[in-house]
Amino acid sequence: MDKPKIRAVEAFPIEDSATKTRLICLRDPLGYASQPIGLGVGAYYLVTLFDGNRSLEEVARSFAERFGEQVEPGRLRELAEALDNAYYLDSPRLAARIEELRAVFHRDAIRAAVHAGLCYEREPAR
Repeated sequence: MDKPKIRAVEAFPIEDSATKTRLICLRDPLGYASQPIGLGVGAYYLVTLFDGNRSLEEVARSFAERFGEQVEPGRLRELAEALDNAYYLDSPRLAARIEELRAVFHRDAIRAAVHAGLCYEREPAR
């Protein structure tokens, strides 16, 4: 992945209660990524540079210019791969997931109650 592109997802601050560390939580309101991801502030800044136009080398250079610290290319690639594996990047992997979910939606006669357990009881009798 030469020029990663982050999708339009929600980003908001949280505090890790165990370490008292401030993180930025990424969450996918469309539900393609099933789990939120917590990023440190530095990692979040890197992700904001994943615009599909910058190479990983350009992202690392921008980070170094801004913060005066080098980012190892391997670590940056790991970050991009982790985001892609979790469906947070606009990529062929995400496109395949969307097609898979659409196929399941069109194939199944009964749709799952996506808000069960969140907005109302999971058990219909309740």
